[in-house]
Amino acid sequence: MKSILLIGWFMLTVFLFSSFLVSAQGFSGIITYEITYTGSGVTESLKYTTPSTMYLTIKGNKARFDMGAWGKWVIDGDARKTITFLYTSENIAVISTAEDISKALEKEPKTRTYVTSETRDILGYTCKKAIIVIMGEDKELTAYYTPEIGSATLHFDNNLYKGINGMMLEYEEPYEQGGYSMHYKAISIEKKDIPDTQFTIPEGFKIMTPEEVKEMY
Repeated sequence: MKSILLIGWFMLTVFLFSSFLVSAQGFSGIITYEITYTGSGVTESLKYTTPSTMYLTIKGNKARFDMGAWGKWVIDGDARKTITFLYTSENIAVISTAEDISKALEKEPKTRTYVTSETRDILGYTCKKAIIVIMGEDKELTAYYTPEIGSATLHFDNNLYKGINGMMLEYEEPYEQGGYSMHYKAISIEKKDIPDTQFTIPEGFKIMTPEEVKEMY
């Protein structure tokens, strides 16, 4: 009898955990972020040339980031590739494969992520506080993320956030060359059906590899 009860509890636990994963990875919708800037590099001209809003479109393990004039890019966690859209004299779509991304990450600083017991409610989602330590630079970043949306798969191309198992609704990103940091905070979350075409390359774009773009510029 005891063995039957234990098996029953185990099966229930597996079912609940699996349901949670399906719910988190099955999120479909758009998150709107407000962007603010801090640091010595923040000037009056910067305020007029940098975006104040970012739109993040998510469907399962696919995401599209749109920052207006700063560009648009797609992350396909299942296919382990990214697409960066460049709007120059001709429209270019740069496809980075898992191999391309792995080589690029080797040049980036390593990080460690520590999830604390602290939480914060953001737009009705309970977000966990994570401390991201950039190794060798004596620097820490703070991020609040919800495991109810997305997963670590969506951060496979970024050393800073690869330890975050969910989507960040408030976080910061340093831009050392500009002397400032960008702070993102979600201001709206809209659940809706997203067509797959939002994560594909539209007609009229020239497809290139990172190496080809590097040679061009």
